[in-house]
Amino acid sequence: MTNVKLHLEPQESVFVVVQKTTSQKEYSVEESKTIDLGAIRGSWAVHFPENWGAPKQVTLNELTSWHNHPDEGVKYFSGTAVYSKEFKIKKRS
Repeated sequence: MTNVKLHLEPQESVFVVVQKTTSQKEYSVEESKTIDLGAIRGSWAVHFPENWGAPKQVTLNELTSWHNHPDEGVKYFSGTAVYSKEFKIKKRS
């Protein structure tokens, strides 16, 4: 058995993927360092699975709950969707 030591902040999550047998009995994951990038402004594309009642894609001007959307296919959708947006991060000096 291998033990993995993790430090997680409240509401933080990680994926732990074990792909093969290892002789290593303990493994520690370094605490992640985060940088505040500020708000990511602008619209988001939301892609829904086909034939589940929602449109293939909608554009949200801001991140909001689906139950506030005017399209009933989005408003009452129960499932997963993929959010996408392109943005640039300025290099800190």
